[in-house]
Amino acid sequence: MRLDWDYIRELLICVEEERDLFSAAPNEPKWNDQTEAAYMQEMAEFRKTEGHIFGHLEILVDNDFLAGIKILRDLSGGFHYSRHSPRLTLRGHELLAELRSKELWERVKGIAKSKGIELTFDIIKTLGKVALKQIVGE
Repeated sequence: MRLDWDYIRELLICVEEERDLFSAAPNEPKWNDQTEAAYMQEMAEFRKTEGHIFGHLEILVDNDFLAGIKILRDLSGGFHYSRHSPRLTLRGHELLAELRSKELWERVKGIAKSKGIELTFDIIKTLGKVALKQIVGE
């Protein structure tokens, strides 16, 4: 899975607004009258989408940006979760403060791209300050 910062932003906003984090999670395909190849294709798409959603949530939980959620991986590569009042931690609120403004976020991504820099949590914080100075100085 490739880290998707736009999706991280979306998840943080979703938690802050108390929306259902798992609404986009697909249902596991059932074996019906389709061919084995069709079923395997459906399962591959399911695993890819599931991995994208739960992989990003796992990163946020493991790095203390979200609390109230547990993500577990099973031996087959699937995910299981439990939730009890998902919420942003202080670190989560701080990260969302850097990502919330669409204009600021687009500037941060633009600066990073123009400089050939990969985004990390620390770089986002640093470039957020640079982008904010650009916006305020205009």
